Amino acid sequence: MLDYTHCLSNLCRQTFGSLPSSIIRLSGDGSDRRYFRISYCKESFIGVISANVAENRAFLSFTDHFACYGLPVPKILSYADDLSCYLIEDFGDVLLCDYVVEKQQQGLQDAIRAQYHKVLDLLPRFQIEAGRSLDYSLCYQSAKFAFSAVMKDLYYFRRCFLHQFCQISFDENMLEKDFKQFALHLSKVDDEYFLYRDFQSRNILIVGNAPHFIDYQSGRRGALQYDVASLLFDANVDLGEKLRIELLDYYLDVLSKYDAHIDPDIFWFYYNDFALVRVMQALAAFSFLAREKGKRQFLNSIPPALKSIDYLLVHSPKLKELHELRRLLEHIVQHTKIH
Repeated sequence: MLDYTHCLSNLCRQTFGSLPSSIIRLSGDGSDRRYFRISYCKESFIGVISANVAENRAFLSFTDHFACYGLPVPKILSYADDLSCYLIEDFGDVLLCDYVVEKQQQGLQDAIRAQYHKVLDLLPRFQIEAGRSLDYSLCYQSAKFAFSAVMKDLYYFRRCFLHQFCQISFDENMLEKDFKQFALHLSKVDDEYFLYRDFQSRNILIVGNAPHFIDYQSGRRGALQYDVASLLFDANVDLGEKLRIELLDYYLDVLSKYDAHIDPDIFWFYYNDFALVRVMQALAAFSFLAREKGKRQFLNSIPPALKSIDYLLVHSPKLKELHELRRLLEHIVQHTKIH
């Protein structure tokens, strides 16, 4: 911790001319980045430290780009010459998922709906407006969420959730065949938009009753369906089927103002399949973080994700053709025990 605070103290001194009054470590989520709240009297900022320079470069560049389009992303205050740490605006602690839980407890469903409308009003501005001119050469994981990237997520699910967490046996060859069919199917969709990649309630903070956005550094080109599916099938929030569908219809209405060529029927045809691959990736991440990183709190996210799998078993069109994958998903919904 001393090394971390020393690094940030030096950056603060270079930026503001004096040392901060306090540097407090914040609890992180699934990433290896380290977050700190840095205080100067009545003001506070967020300090971020990460050894992944390519990831840091993507975040800083994407932030500048989105800010040029008036999107509510944090202001960059300063960064180290070697890009190992940086200072950004503090958006506070009210995550969208916490906001939803509070409003659900108060019975304020209309407030939840209104907040999601605000989020969905802004999503196409990331995907289409700002996405048109983004520098995709800075994407540090993959330039596009296409066949190879989908296969990577499917292999991640096989390794971390099926093999390591569930420890169930299956026909490797049949599953490989299903994975390739599924990835080819998703690769047929127009993927020339910005894909935020982790567009979910823990990366959206509520400031002054308006959504603000963080953690888009894993973005790349991709299909429009993925991000809205990530938001509406988020394991941190139980929106319910009726509101999920209503919000998707709202998003499609907003989307039509930006791109008149979107066919709602085609969008719907692929949407639940993108939701499925997203939830499978999330299950892999939850199990990996719990088992390998010792972050046991992520076990709590597995049951809601399995509930989404159960829904998508009925509503995913492509899954009807993928017999081994379907069998395995039915098995994990019925038999997975959280331990």
